[in-house]
Amino acid sequence: MSNTTLSPGQSSQPVSSVKPFPFLSLPSEIRNQIYEMVLCDVQEPELPDGLDIPSTLAIAKKNIHPQLLRTCRRIHDEAKYVMLTKNLFVEVQLCGPGRNLNYNFFDLICLWRVPILRVKRWTTPGEQFFNGCVMRHQVSSTGGSSIWEVPRADSILLLHRNLNKLRAAIMQTQFFIATYINGTSVHEVTLLNPFVPKSTIGKEFELSGRNASGRQFSVETLRNKRQALLSPYSPSFQEGLSFTVEDRTRDNTGHRLIHSKKADPTMSAESVMEDLNQLTEIGNNHHAQGIWGYAAAFYEFVDYKIAVLMSQPNTAIVKLFVEEGEMLEDQIAEFYSTICYYRAKNAVNAMQQFVHSNPDELEDLFDTVRNMGAISRASHLFPTFTQSPMRNADHLYLQAVAYRLMGDQCKLNMDMALEKVESGLAIIPDHPELTIEKRVIVRQILLTRLDFSKMLAFDDVWKDPSFSLRLEI
Repeated sequence: MSNTTLSPGQSSQPVSSVKPFPFLSLPSEIRNQIYEMVLCDVQEPELPDGLDIPSTLAIAKKNIHPQLLRTCRRIHDEAKYVMLTKNLFVEVQLCGPGRNLNYNFFDLICLWRVPILRVKRWTTPGEQFFNGCVMRHQVSSTGGSSIWEVPRADSILLLHRNLNKLRAAIMQTQFFIATYINGTSVHEVTLLNPFVPKSTIGKEFELSGRNASGRQFSVETLRNKRQALLSPYSPSFQEGLSFTVEDRTRDNTGHRLIHSKKADPTMSAESVMEDLNQLTEIGNNHHAQGIWGYAAAFYEFVDYKIAVLMSQPNTAIVKLFVEEGEMLEDQIAEFYSTICYYRAKNAVNAMQQFVHSNPDELEDLFDTVRNMGAISRASHLFPTFTQSPMRNADHLYLQAVAYRLMGDQCKLNMDMALEKVESGLAIIPDHPELTIEKRVIVRQILLTRLDFSKMLAFDDVWKDPSFSLRLEI
């Protein structure tokens, strides 16, 4: 038994012989790699599934541990420098009438799945809310404001690499601003020094320490990055809007680099059709990936833009149709017919390949198929338009498939499916999809009603190419 006595204040716990790891003794290259792993891991959001709809913001997946910045002054300075030069943060402030449109800024950001890091709602226009940013982009517009309305804005934080996607989304508001309030989009871009803090932000992105970093971010480095930072704002982007760029990397006074004059937005037949085609192509890409919900949302957005074009008594739109005459209206009518077909086809594919645990979800898709067929034939937007026989037959084919897929809910659905097939074949007798679908439907009816003798006879006579199917069910 030990006779060792403890002096007052001495702990009975054994003292560890392990010394602290000498992190700062590591080579700078290794320390920088560790800083990148701990502070710069921002990944794109996962792709949506099946019938997910663009109802929420796509939040970027980040694995950032800012506690490292609080370790010591030297690590704080080194790590913050790596973080702010590896990940280029941009603050975007959205204000003006674009916040209150049917398709507002956030609706479009959700639709385009722009990866967002942080959001600050109901802010004051003109104020900076996030530190550590290399750029600030304020979006507003002329017109549509009231002297009684308190100006409000929304601020978002994202990475510069996602600025192209954001630009594509918010530029869609220019069409609606010009259409509804005869206004012009106003874009004010300010280049910033990320090491000069402006205000306090949340702990997750607390980047500024006490005041400024001991390791200053070279102003010359920022100037060398200027062209890359401004690359999303191409000359074509600046057309038809007010666009300014100020440089505040050296001080807070600002030096204007670009100032484009305000211009009235113009429309041409080429620009209108190009826009509709580009939006439809995005929907088609989602459809090809099996992302039915987002495909449907883009097709619906195109549908809405066509409705605005054909019904809004805007000066620019009226002038466009006067100049182009009936040719443009015919083009849009044909395009609208195609969009209705895409919406119906997308809904049928979703019915076929998605597991529906909610019957209401399946019913909504079924209604889309039926409604698109009816609307494309007789739209109030194009009362004089006559849809092609082939397109009518295509819709009848999709409706037949939809009724067949709903067959479990009511046996009359199978009879309706067969009726749609017969109607389609009456229009286009050699329609290949309708011919195959007829065989599938008749066989399923016979199988369901347990008439095996007729089913076997049906299989035999179907092989005869001269056979014209007329079975009494």
